[in-house]
Amino acid sequence: MTDRRRYCWGLCAAAFVLAALPCPAPGQQMKPSIGYLYPAGGQQGTKVRITVGGQQLRQPTDVFVSGKRVKASVIEYTGAIRSLQRQQEWLLLERLWELQEIQLKKAIPLGKDLRRIQAMRRKRGPWKKLDQKIDTSAYEMPKHPMLIDLEDRNLRELAHIQSYFLFPRNKLQDNRQIAEHMVIEVDISSRAEPGTRELRIRTGSGMTNPMRFKVGTQREVYEAEPNNSTAGELAVRIPFLAKILDVEALKLPVTINGQIMPGDVDRFRFRARRGQKLVIQAQARELIPYLADAVPGWFQAVLSLYDSDGNELAFADDNGINPDPTLTYRVPADGEYELAIRDAIYRGRQDFVYRILLAESSGKKPVPAADAVPSDLLPTDIVSLQSPDEKEPNNTPARALQVRMPSLLTGRIAGPGDVDMYRFRAMAGHTIVAEVYARRLGSQLDSLLRLYDASGKLLAWNDDRVQKEKHLHMDHVGLVTHHADSYLSAPIARSGTYYLQLSDARQHGGADYGYQLRISEPRPDFSLRVTPSSLTTRPGGIVPITVYALRQDGFDGEIKIALQRSSSSPELAGETIPAGASQVRMTVKAPAVAPRDPVSLTVTGRATINKRVVRHTAIPADNVMQAFLWRHLVPAKELAFVVKNQRWSVPEMEFAGRGPVKLTGATAAPVHIRIPRQ
Repeated sequence: MTDRRRYCWGLCAAAFVLAALPCPAPGQQMKPSIGYLYPAGGQQGTKVRITVGGQQLRQPTDVFVSGKRVKASVIEYTGAIRSLQRQQEWLLLERLWELQEIQLKKAIPLGKDLRRIQAMRRKRGPWKKLDQKIDTSAYEMPKHPMLIDLEDRNLRELAHIQSYFLFPRNKLQDNRQIAEHMVIEVDISSRAEPGTRELRIRTGSGMTNPMRFKVGTQREVYEAEPNNSTAGELAVRIPFLAKILDVEALKLPVTINGQIMPGDVDRFRFRARRGQKLVIQAQARELIPYLADAVPGWFQAVLSLYDSDGNELAFADDNGINPDPTLTYRVPADGEYELAIRDAIYRGRQDFVYRILLAESSGKKPVPAADAVPSDLLPTDIVSLQSPDEKEPNNTPARALQVRMPSLLTGRIAGPGDVDMYRFRAMAGHTIVAEVYARRLGSQLDSLLRLYDASGKLLAWNDDRVQKEKHLHMDHVGLVTHHADSYLSAPIARSGTYYLQLSDARQHGGADYGYQLRISEPRPDFSLRVTPSSLTTRPGGIVPITVYALRQDGFDGEIKIALQRSSSSPELAGETIPAGASQVRMTVKAPAVAPRDPVSLTVTGRATINKRVVRHTAIPADNVMQAFLWRHLVPAKELAFVVKNQRWSVPEMEFAGRGPVKLTGATAAPVHIRIPRQ
């Protein structure tokens, strides 16, 4: 056989193999992803077993956690979880019964109570199926993270598993994004710094997206079903079971971990003393910022507090602009209290994961007005600017605070109806820019800006500034869905005195309505985002990235992009964001020799603005969807690059033409590529 015939046969064989492989839909990539972690955190100095739900998680090898003193490893991959068949339910039921019998004999003496419990169980619910006969010889126990090490579970944990699998209140719909499961173990050092980490998993098909994992300082507990009824209701309905499964009321401080299923309400008892000021903080959206197929686009948690008689004492469904609720309450008397959490519209699924921090208040409350604007939000030459703070009274032009441009002012809308006025001089032919930083800093303020001349004539105003392209929001934060910060830019026709008025659009105000206000001429600048935050390819392979330019104050120039690298690090191709463009697709080429561990990449941008060279580092991010439509650039801690070692490397290819390929809207353009024959 000639070389040419061998080459043709090789092409045919390759085409046949490729045709037989499953192909992703247009615009989609077959890449691994994490949908949730449960529990989503752990205490310093402990080892925690975590259930991971996601897709394309087959052949997991390594777990990587950002920061120091937190390590993780893979325990087992259990694959896709589907609804159990009747025979599998039967097998699980028999196994649970066997293990619960062992635990029951340990919990109570063999006698009247045990026999009554056994009789009750055989008459109620699925336990009566045990008297029937079903052929299960061709079936195996279902594989699920919750069913690992069943023999080591106590009676309460076995009851939780039974409730989860055999007493569903509503049928869970299959969701491909969280269909596959695995178990990992996270080892948290006692010296690990508390806070948010990012957890990624390396699988046979690459590196997953980062998922948030919390390192806490308090003792941690985990929900155990059935817990959707009050303790009193459970005692009435199933007195013997309630007696045996009863656990001690929680002692403060404690962190509670759980998941909300469809229609679920989780309840927890705890003891408190008279005079204690409780602070109960839920973390839900903070763990998973966006859910692509849920409205609203996150788990909207609701907290309720009850006394021992079931009377509601307090309620919270948010914390100001933060969807995660915080509830505070002064305890009137010693005793037991009950805390309940649910979704605002009674949705639920495995990725409706929560953590509740339950503790006594320290008595100190942070003031949002003291927050500093991150340097990434400010033009370069404004970052170190020092300006006086706003002082009351300044509600009228006569009492307006005199400032010079440029200024970065700190203030607060002190109460309902309050307005803050600032007076400054401006020259004809110049442009005035005023920008509020409030909602982006966690403030309650929904700002409204008005610019007046000396005669009181309104020249310009702005309520909300929304920066987006089609369905992608191009804001700096990536987590704000109500773009309430104001921005105005106005040309000055005459030299003179001008007034800037700042108020709340809803006429609200208070201690939590702080802001920072920039008043200056335009300061053209930019910041950068690079997506995705996890990159995977093979030795010598290429992987696409998208670099976004978030332009400020009218900057419209070219931006040169570079990748900080050493002799063995990846190479970047397509290094320019053209003038006027907000995003460009680029490629990263892997080295020929694969490093064992992920490499953290740094992407930088450089532009010449007003004859001055400005440089910025791109912030890693992920382009995620909120509730079927809007997309956001959610920042990540690092840009992780993984090179998969495999037998077949990517063949070296090179452009065979003499220069750039020019494209027009009317004709096709040929592109010639040189590739090795073998």
